[in-house]
Amino acid sequence: MNETFASVTGSFDIFCECGDRSCTERITVPKAVYERVRRDSTQFLLRAGHEDPKFEDVIETHEDYVIVEKEGVEVESVAKKTDPRRSDDG
Repeated sequence: MNETFASVTGSFDIFCECGDRSCTERITVPKAVYERVRRDSTQFLLRAGHEDPKFEDVIETHEDYVIVEKEGVEVESVAKKTDPRRSDDG
């Protein structure tokens, strides 16, 4: 679905990836930004204002969204293990 939307509009409409499990806000990001963030399994796209400086560093700010990098070895390990683009050989 996101891929179809992106092919027509050049952007992705995704759910905020903040730490609030009840958050259902959506953000629209350019396809190039989405692809760049997905290449690093410790980076996430959040609605602006949803970032938590105790657990993540804002590495890029835009009008409606921010790109954050989650901190900590455990976060990095989980992110890498659950990355859908990760190859099977690690």
